[in-house]
Amino acid sequence: MSYTIDDVMVELAIIKGQLMLLTAGPAAPAAAPARKSNPGELPTVFPNYGRTKGQPIAGAPAGDLEFYIKGAKRSLGDPSKARFHDKEQALLTALENELAAQNGAPPEPTGGPTGDDDIPF
Repeated sequence: MSYTIDDVMVELAIIKGQLMLLTAGPAAPAAAPARKSNPGELPTVFPNYGRTKGQPIAGAPAGDLEFYIKGAKRSLGDPSKARFHDKEQALLTALENELAAQNGAPPEPTGGPTGDDDIPF
């Protein structure tokens, strides 16, 4: 006779020194780790390095924005980091947008009309 042991979830309680079995059954599959952002969304906080790691991008000093912009560009230029390029490009866009907003630049066009000549009559 042979037995196999599968992953089993067991909940126990100890009440006044006595061990009591509350429930037993098959273990639930492990949940996937939560994502910090949805694909395609621009990040709103700095990555987990540097002196402002994890802080909001909005309102950050220009020097901090420029530091992270240089890092993102360096990473994008490194073929060995190709698997991170989508994430770095989103970070670079968010950083450049914030820097432009702080410098009073108009927001980037979103695909709509860009001038009077583009407005249909």
